[in-house]
This record gives sequence, structure tokens and C-alpha cells, in this order.
Amino acid sequence: MRLGSEVSLCTGFQHPRVVFGNFEDSLLVLEEFVRRAYGGKIPLLRPRLLFHPLEALAGGLSAVEIHGLMAMGVKIGRQVEVIETANALTDAELQTYLTQTGYSSV
Repeated sequence: MRLGSEVSLCTGFQHPRVVFGNFEDSLLVLEEFVRRAYGGKIPLLRPRLLFHPLEALAGGLSAVEIHGLMAMGVKIGRQVEVIETANALTDAELQTYLTQTGYSSV
């Protein structure tokens, strides 16, 4: 998407066959998401990021995609975990998963 003559907005997460199409663009989107989630400030604590892809990716995520998501987290100083399920988790299922894996409350 082009905004004006010099600025463009893109997301590397939009790709028909893989969870992210461009590592660097996806990394910028992820950094901005974390920044906005904390009101534009860099959080003192290092929250872990949980990826729960809801797109219907044929065959699930590849090892390369999972490694790429984890590498994005490392680049922005976050620990990343990827959940792969056939269906979207309900809030209760997600909370149970987070509790069982040692995450603090959502």
C-alpha cells in the first residue's frame, strides 16, 4: 500500500503460502506491534510472544517458518513460542495452555 509519494506501508506477514513472506518487513511489523502494545514505550520486562497462526496453511508450519518466527523474537529481544493447532483456541483453552507452559496471565 502506498501512502503519499515517499511512504509505503507493507506487512511481510501477508503471503498466500507461508506464514511470512519477507523476514525484515515482518520484523518491523512485530517491533511496531510490541511498541504499540506498551503505549509507545519499550517495556522494562521482556514479555514472551506467542504466535498462534489462524490461517489455514496447508500442512502446517514448516521448521523454517517456526525458526523464522523465533528468530524475529530474538532480534527484538523477546522469547517466542509457536502454537500449532488445527483450530483456533478459545480464550479458556489459550489460558489453560499459558498456565501449563508457565506464561503469566494474558
